[in-house]
Amino acid sequence: MTWHRTCELCGAALTARPHGGRPARYCSNACRQRAFRRRSIHKGSGGKRPTSPDASPPDSGRGLPRALDSFVGRRQELSVLRTLLRTSRLLTLTGAGGVGKTRLALEFAKGLPGRYARVDLIELDSLHDDAPLVQSVATALGVGERAGRSGTEALVRAIGNTSRLVILDNCEHLAEPCAQLAATLLSHCPRLRILATSREALRVPGETVFRVGELSLPPTSTGDDPAGSTGRW
Repeated sequence: MTWHRTCELCGAALTARPHGGRPARYCSNACRQRAFRRRSIHKGSGGKRPTSPDASPPDSGRGLPRALDSFVGRRQELSVLRTLLRTSRLLTLTGAGGVGKTRLALEFAKGLPGRYARVDLIELDSLHDDAPLVQSVATALGVGERAGRSGTEALVRAIGNTSRLVILDNCEHLAEPCAQLAATLLSHCPRLRILATSREALRVPGETVFRVGELSLPPTSTGDDPAGSTGRW
């Protein structure tokens, strides 16, 4: 006999046996890690929420979660991404699922110079195809709506002329609305940059696409030293 519950993060159905030990809270390790990252961000901000409808939450570690593992390899990719972001306001990391796009984006963002007033991670993988993307992004950034102002207008007003990087993570199932939102925000917020991860390009004018490949195995000369791994791009 089995009983059912849902994943606390994405809502997917879970199945567990009555005497199978502690019931699962998440459907996968990916959801478990994302839940941990969100708790880390919330703890870093002291659990406080912004009081002003248009205000952004306090910067807690640049709005990024703590890594759960060591970052190995990808040094060449990090160098190329730094160069690309200087000339592109929309940089999209593409590649197969599980190749490490999110991990690379987070490591890259953490190494950015201090000229970015805020760096925010917005995870989209748990949103459904019919989910209100703009409202979800506004909620993640702590931006509230006011009477007579749409969600997009509230976002534009909140970001304004601030030097800011927004990471849109896992855009592939919402590629079209993500593209529309990115184009609108970039056209109205001159110092905003967007770093997206997706299995496919967003196809927005001015977008720079960087393909993330699988990590290469270390050459024989490096022995078992994981630092010898480099990524292909």
